[in-house]
Amino acid sequence: MSPAARGYLEHALDLLEGKALDRFTVNWPKVRVEAFARARDARVPADTHRAIRGAISTIGNRHTTLLEPAVASAAFPAGTAVPRGDLLDGRFARLTIPGFQADQTAAERYVSAGQDVIKRLDAAAPCGWLIDLGTNTGGNMWPMVTVLAPLLGDGRAGSFVGPDGSRIAWSVRGDHVLQGERTMGTNPVRLKTPSPPVAILVSQDTISSGEATLVSFLGLDRVRTFGQPTAGFSTANESFELSDGALLIVTTATMADRTGRRYGKSIAPDERTGDQVAAATAWLARDPACA
Repeated sequence: MSPAARGYLEHALDLLEGKALDRFTVNWPKVRVEAFARARDARVPADTHRAIRGAISTIGNRHTTLLEPAVASAAFPAGTAVPRGDLLDGRFARLTIPGFQADQTAAERYVSAGQDVIKRLDAAAPCGWLIDLGTNTGGNMWPMVTVLAPLLGDGRAGSFVGPDGSRIAWSVRGDHVLQGERTMGTNPVRLKTPSPPVAILVSQDTISSGEATLVSFLGLDRVRTFGQPTAGFSTANESFELSDGALLIVTTATMADRTGRRYGKSIAPDERTGDQVAAATAWLARDPACA
């Protein structure tokens, strides 16, 4: 193995051992021996990718991955979908929140579009809201949560729980969406009727940051979820760019809702149903605000 390949592999393994959610339950000496054996003939950093993937497989967390440089460089696609909405039966506001994975300019466009939709729907004085996360395949959670801040209201919305039990909360405070004390987004929109009943639509295509957006609502009064169990990536990741442009994405924490309940796996809806909209609107119709 060349010195360059060895240094590259050691750095990747150091990141996994130092950051991985499962780091306290992994036999790291064994992982390292196996990784160096797989990469014994490596001449350049890319030759160690198979060994790194083997280490990831041994760790056993399916949200952790290694992206090849060509894939990593295409992580910010053009034409990202933005939130959209409509009014059902003249009284239920439906807001569709798609996944988001793009740059800061696109994030601002996404949030602005979401704010416009919420203001337009709120002007119709809906008695309840449907939040459709059924096709939200994840990405960056902050634009999603920022759009939905008026429906979440002030306070802690969730937290990231590390393997040692440490917690970093995400919350809404006034116009700001925060991670700890760091502002991740702003949304000055206020609903005419705060704290409305909210139905959340989910599916197996509700993934990662889509699940984080779902978790943000769990534990709130007058919230119920409908559909199918989510994909099972309710964990938080950190991304590390390696020297050849590859991206090592490491799962570092488990998501917990505002009550402290931890997830980390698939999240089952309150009501399993194939006809999510019908079930959700029927539930909303029984709320005193809509009766």
